[in-house]
Amino acid sequence: MGAWQLKKGVCRDYAHLSIVLCRALSIPARYAGGYAIGLEPMDFHACVEAYLVGQWYLFDPSDGIAPDQIVVIARGRDAANCALTTIFGRVNAGPVKVECMSVPPAVSAPVVLEQPATE
Repeated sequence: MGAWQLKKGVCRDYAHLSIVLCRALSIPARYAGGYAIGLEPMDFHACVEAYLVGQWYLFDPSDGIAPDQIVVIARGRDAANCALTTIFGRVNAGPVKVECMSVPPAVSAPVVLEQPATE
């Protein structure tokens, strides 16, 4: 049973459902996976991008996290098109810790343009 019938799921379920609904309405949509600031526990997070009025917009259908709080790592038709890892051969995996935080924008010194001398 799907997220629609059960009325519950995880971010990937809601992303796929949103993509299907957008496409049914002839709205181009794609899967976006990444990390979201403030998500606990920190894990890879599934979102949706929809093409509206000439540009792509990012939406989080499961947690409603603002687009400027999401770092997109992968984009594709669906989650199968955006593998978290692709491993060939033997691997000894260890623990991984990811942190995602907002950093204030760098403030640069004001630029002073010299005005041409007038006579």
